[in-house]
Amino acid sequence: MLHTLGQEELERSLFPIGEQTKDETRAHARRLGLPVAGKPDSQELCFVPRADGGAFLEERAPHLVREGEMVDADGLVVGTHAGAHRFTIGQRRGLGVSLGERAYVVDVDAAANRVVVGPGELLARKGLLAESVHWVGTPPAGPIEAEAQIRYNAPAVPSVVEPLPGDDVRVTFRAPQRAIAPGQSVVFYAADELLGGGTIARSLR
Repeated sequence: MLHTLGQEELERSLFPIGEQTKDETRAHARRLGLPVAGKPDSQELCFVPRADGGAFLEERAPHLVREGEMVDADGLVVGTHAGAHRFTIGQRRGLGVSLGERAYVVDVDAAANRVVVGPGELLARKGLLAESVHWVGTPPAGPIEAEAQIRYNAPAVPSVVEPLPGDDVRVTFRAPQRAIAPGQSVVFYAADELLGGGTIARSLR
């Protein structure tokens, strides 16, 4: 989340437990008698009841709840779903279809309410386009070498980050990456220095 901050905010920020592990922080919380010491780790959408993002959207946007097609990479219909909002790229469990091999969600076409499933190798992408990009310091004037991270639990990987008109960028990975999900953040680093980040708009084959 720090990629959303600028120098004005960061110069007034302190991170007193930034060097501690989570276990060390929990131990201090127990020692101090804080009730959150044993609180379970947050997963999925932590601010949503029961972390059920699908139910949250269905309650507030019922127009999303409509049956659609599940197709394979060739466009052959292999099943149906009750709402494309329930699926994310890279998802393997709960697909409700059998392709005779391990299947993943490889694309979600929200406009067409269509979910594309297929083998894991179809998840690999050479890059992505990101929008609403914010730079912590001075924006680069042209393409730069950086490390790009697309998930909190994924490693940052060598990439070329190219500024585009407006606040968009094109990221080209030095090696293809899997399960790039639009709507998630992509963050750029130079070693341990945070450069900036933005929202993934779409992946590039």
